[in-house]
Amino acid sequence: MPAAWRVRASKREGVEIAAPAGWRWHLAILSAYALLSVGLSWPLPLHLSTHLTGDPAGDTGVYVWNLWHFRHELLAGRSPLYTSALFAPTGRTDLTLHNYAVFANLLSLPLQPRLGLIATFNVLYLVLGVLNAYSMFLLARHLSGSVMAAWLAGVLFAFSPFLTARGTAHFSLVAAAPLPVFLLLLMKIEETPRVRYGFGLGLTLAWALYCDPYYAVFCVLIAGAYLGTASIRATRETRATPHGSVVRILDGLAILLVALAAWIALTGGRTVELGGVRIGVHAVNTPVLLAVLVLAARFILGRSLRLRLGPPPPWRAWAWIGAAGVLAASLGLMASLPAFAARVAEHDVVSPPVHWRSSPRGVDALAFFMPNPNHRLLSGSGPDWLRRERPDGFEENVAALTMVAPLVIVAGFWPRRRIPRRWAVLAAFFALLALGPFIWVGGVNTRIPTPWALLRYVPVIGFVRSPGRFAVVVMMLLCALFALAVSELMRRHAARRGLIAAGIGTALLFELAPVPRALYSAEIPRVFQRIADDPRDVRVLELPTGLRDGTSSTGDYSAAAQFHQTLHGKPLVGGYLSRVSLKRVRACRRYAILNALFTLSGGQVLSPAQRRQAFARRSRFLQRSRLGYVVIDTARATEHLRHFAVRLLGLVKVDEDGPYELYVPDPERLEPDAEEPGGGARPMCDREHARITGPRA
Repeated sequence: MPAAWRVRASKREGVEIAAPAGWRWHLAILSAYALLSVGLSWPLPLHLSTHLTGDPAGDTGVYVWNLWHFRHELLAGRSPLYTSALFAPTGRTDLTLHNYAVFANLLSLPLQPRLGLIATFNVLYLVLGVLNAYSMFLLARHLSGSVMAAWLAGVLFAFSPFLTARGTAHFSLVAAAPLPVFLLLLMKIEETPRVRYGFGLGLTLAWALYCDPYYAVFCVLIAGAYLGTASIRATRETRATPHGSVVRILDGLAILLVALAAWIALTGGRTVELGGVRIGVHAVNTPVLLAVLVLAARFILGRSLRLRLGPPPPWRAWAWIGAAGVLAASLGLMASLPAFAARVAEHDVVSPPVHWRSSPRGVDALAFFMPNPNHRLLSGSGPDWLRRERPDGFEENVAALTMVAPLVIVAGFWPRRRIPRRWAVLAAFFALLALGPFIWVGGVNTRIPTPWALLRYVPVIGFVRSPGRFAVVVMMLLCALFALAVSELMRRHAARRGLIAAGIGTALLFELAPVPRALYSAEIPRVFQRIADDPRDVRVLELPTGLRDGTSSTGDYSAAAQFHQTLHGKPLVGGYLSRVSLKRVRACRRYAILNALFTLSGGQVLSPAQRRQAFARRSRFLQRSRLGYVVIDTARATEHLRHFAVRLLGLVKVDEDGPYELYVPDPERLEPDAEEPGGGARPMCDREHARITGPRA
């Protein structure tokens, strides 16, 4: 063994632990990951300044805007956690509930002046992949003791189907490095309770929040699940138990409930009247829920399982560790806590209602067991199937565990060893969460509830609106099992360990490679350069317009407007953030002009009152809003919206580039409403409006 290696004779999971010492080894590992990050994103490195891996008219445009806005506000001497660049003219808003990706924004500050905005965004995407791989390497090495197994686990995690798919839209989720680091610190605390590890946990929690708020919630759940598996043990009674009659009763009850659910599904159910009380039996959710609870009780009694607490932890040490973690997290979140507290005080926290039957679903169970859908050769019809499964797009539905990793895990543990129960239980728990409140299989809702059906009602945890994103935790735990399996295979076949590692690595890289990556042009149309050249402090309106967040839309706002803003820098009417409160929507709709434009942008018909108010208040709106430019995307705007805006705001066309037409409002060209009585034209009926604008939304 080389002298640079230090060997510890202790064993964990039956595998000898050997770890390299010295910074040169870590530098070599980071360099190897950097080369992979470049290679697996090809041909992006050839187009760093001109292309993106996601469509700038979608979520990608908002994440590019994040980098620009953060630096723009700092250079202006303002807090970057607030914005006045959107929602003109209703005032500034805070960004505490927006997926602002503060960690990436901070990393971008020294790069933007040297590389430019687009190249900085792409370089950060590559760097985040390296950080993901290295953090998983640290966790897997501590767990398995094998450097090669840990390195392969880092490759599997960083370039997994989940994170690769998120690199086309949800870039905040690409920054997953805090998750393995958090779990590694939990393991260290369990082995050697020290205050410094608690302090590290708190800082890592803050780091996770500044990467993506979902990841902070995931860290909390990881801590609860990990400590729960350490504190609660399930054992099986060996002596005879007197549960035979109870088990038979539960069997019969389960059969009745399943039969009731099948009857409701086939017939639609009916309304039953008992003692003057009408009871509607039309949905299978409740019978299936009761059947699952009965079967769970039957399983526990049938196997004579008994839950017991493990040995008590050293409470004093854990109290100090917990206090250090809370202190570190508070220090790390000091910048954002005041803004969040102000939103709470003003009752302006966005918390969508949680419904029992119609809440957001998770990933389809079959999505876990398909080949990498990002791969050009292996995906087949996978991408089309995933897009059909849910309306929110391909990237939200990818959860493939790959084909190589499960096969290696089976080969590594079968038939001589059992898969480590604790890690298997953790992976199964988070897989159930990723399935959402009810399990879907092949596009069919089985109505079988998961733990998420209850956890989504828990404060803070309920902020996770897309449970399918728990799949990143499943992948991390799978990588831990993968590292243990690889190290076991190399230990079992020590003479061929190099060949085994090379074979697994080759198969893994082949399956994970999404090359050539699909790229999207980052070119901004010429008309926005003309706006940028105007030194006046004016606002810009892009039509169609509206307000949009991750779950709702008022009007039809496009994230492309914020991407264009990174060039012209002028405040926008409307906006797109991860969470937009009803308070903000109501504030915008109080402006009659915006209310009318939102309505027409959404494909709806204006009422006579809306139209009268818009024309009556347009002069005041133009003066107060300082509207300087209107850009109409003719590919998205209806002819009716276009003509209405031109007449309403007295627009004069000054330029065009492709589908984008640039107008400036001219108060001297304001004319009376042509559709009002005496205005020279009769009002359009609904049939005429539909012929011009198309069907209603």
